[in-house]
Amino acid sequence: MGILDFLRRKGPVVKAEDMAKLQSEDSALRQAGLRFAEKAGICYRTSNSCRETIQKIARYPHGSGITAKCSTVEDSFGCVWILFDGSLNRVTESARAAFDAISANACGQDFLCAAFAYVAEGKRVYWIFNLYGKFYPFIPVGEDRDNEQEINLKRELEDNIPIEKVLSQWYPLWGLPL
Repeated sequence: MGILDFLRRKGPVVKAEDMAKLQSEDSALRQAGLRFAEKAGICYRTSNSCRETIQKIARYPHGSGITAKCSTVEDSFGCVWILFDGSLNRVTESARAAFDAISANACGQDFLCAAFAYVAEGKRVYWIFNLYGKFYPFIPVGEDRDNEQEINLKRELEDNIPIEKVLSQWYPLWGLPL
């Protein structure tokens, strides 16, 4: 990609199928002591037209191929989340279907991230899928985060999951609606 292509690029360079890596690597996640908490969400910054598109897709999920239970919520930053409840397979496939449907309605450039909730040793562990098509762990502990455990998960799973290598891109997502 040349500099002009980069400057003309609108939105993220994300493919919906990249989100499926957690689904295909479930056994590696289980070996690392992680259990899927049956919750996930995808987040969009929104204009009014995209907000309406997202809410319509969540209201009529089967028309978009969404099979998990879903709802929408707006966070304190004005971003809209589509939340999914169900098995890892249903949630992952539903997140992919929603991502594709939203992108088909010219709102794909507003994608910010997806989050998948897991539990390990009584702690919530979120796998964040960023706009570069990479994952990173986020483990909130009160008002802090467990950086040591996040780095340990990176080391343990980087051969299985496409993990964001630039640690400064591991943004904490406080107050996730999952």
